[in-house]
Amino acid sequence: MHGNTTIIFQAAGTHDLDLNRLRTWSQFAEEHPQIETALAYKPSLINDPGYLTKHPELATFFQTHPDIKDAIEENPGNFAAIPPRPGE
Repeated sequence: MHGNTTIIFQAAGTHDLDLNRLRTWSQFAEEHPQIETALAYKPSLINDPGYLTKHPELATFFQTHPDIKDAIEENPGNFAAIPPRPGE
């Protein structure tokens, strides 16, 4: 096939998302923007003992909300968006 392809981006549906979890995470992320950014780029940090030691507030959050940790592990993109780099 030759020619141009048009890609249309649409917002993801929310029918299978737990909006309460998203709200709870969003509140934490607003208070800890550096953690949110780090997890957006490297979600595996949620299981990194060294990272959790440096950020006890995250470890405490996950102890209080293990369901959110599980959800982030399963679908990290539902909880974080990587901001575009300048010029993108």
